[in-house]
Amino acid sequence: MSRKKRDALNEVLMELSKSQDILKEARNRVSFFMRLEDIYYNYNSKEKFRHYYSDIFSTLTLIDGDSSIGSLDILAQNIQTIKDGYIPKNTDENGDTIDITMKDPFLRSRKLSSGMPHAPLPIFIYGGAPMGCMWV
Repeated sequence: MSRKKRDALNEVLMELSKSQDILKEARNRVSFFMRLEDIYYNYNSKEKFRHYYSDIFSTLTLIDGDSSIGSLDILAQNIQTIKDGYIPKNTDENGDTIDITMKDPFLRSRKLSSGMPHAPLPIFIYGGAPMGCMWV
């Protein structure tokens, strides 16, 4: 199960890196919201999905290394669109609201004790490091 979810997350990242227009239509945004819910939400709370940062980094490296695959800039814009637009609406088989905002690193934002925002994914620095990103 975990491998399927890891692969599904990498597919989402690849798709989101391809086009700035992919999330323009509401039905496409809803589709990505539901895909992320399928990846991060689990009815059985004992089996929580944990993504691998190495998977994410590998996918980002592929995208960064070949412009025909996608663009890190487009990926960052689309992740922001998802983060800004996600509203928990769906329910699970028990009638509980599916809310992945605290489980999905794309949707979660928190502040460090210093008051600085913390993002668990790379923050893209333009013209910076060779990979174009750094971890915060």
